[in-house]
Amino acid sequence: MNAMPQWRTHEELPLSRESLEALYANEIPAIRIRDFVTADEARRLAAAMDAIGFTKQYNIPALKNPARYIGVTQFEFRKKSKADYFAAVAAANAEKAAYLAAAGVDPFARLFDRVRALYPERTLSVAEEPGHDRYYVGIIRESTGGGTLHADTARFSAPDYAIARCIAQLSWNLFVSEPAAGGVTTVHNAPYTPPSEDGRYAEIEPFNRRRVEGAETHRYKGRPGEVIIFNPRNPHEWTANESGDGTRRLSVGSYIGRLPEGDFIVWS
Repeated sequence: MNAMPQWRTHEELPLSRESLEALYANEIPAIRIRDFVTADEARRLAAAMDAIGFTKQYNIPALKNPARYIGVTQFEFRKKSKADYFAAVAAANAEKAAYLAAAGVDPFARLFDRVRALYPERTLSVAEEPGHDRYYVGIIRESTGGGTLHADTARFSAPDYAIARCIAQLSWNLFVSEPAAGGVTTVHNAPYTPPSEDGRYAEIEPFNRRRVEGAETHRYKGRPGEVIIFNPRNPHEWTANESGDGTRRLSVGSYIGRLPEGDFIVWS
């Protein structure tokens, strides 16, 4: 593994234009937005998940209890056609609308408005695919069962999609419930590049641990009401709650990609 420049600080900086620039450049490991939603809003967002119900589950054989979610992810359709993915978007949007109505708060609009305010000269919009439609935005999930070592970068996992134009992407999660045990995310400073960039999608989960041997690491645990933003090109993983105490890791989030011209697009 090639040695990477060390992060310049392990402090989880607040959201600002400067901290976003540093995170896109992989100069810092994470941004933390404290008190993004109130305690009451966090409870409502969590309760709405149970009211709507998790209708899907990730296909991750390495996990006993893979994350369950509301919405649809482009990644789950990477081996299917674009038509298959965009056919699923309308139903996912209806599901998300029902969720937000039940919660009475829209954390997606709130976060995107904050980013727009930092870049008034740029646009932030939902990603669109030529010849198809807009992408789905907003994964609502329960990930108490942990997450395997992986990276997320559309440039390599979706090379024939419009989102692959992004020169960098960030992942943000608003935590509305956290388990008493487990739920600790480790981010490894070892940005992923596949062995060859030949236009084919790259398998990005799970990774062999040799990929991150010797890499600098940063660990964080989300707290209810807080947003964590990190650069998901860095391999990352999180621990399961195996205590049996019933507490869950519940969150909502999406990707924010940066285009070569400097504008932003969002998708899930």
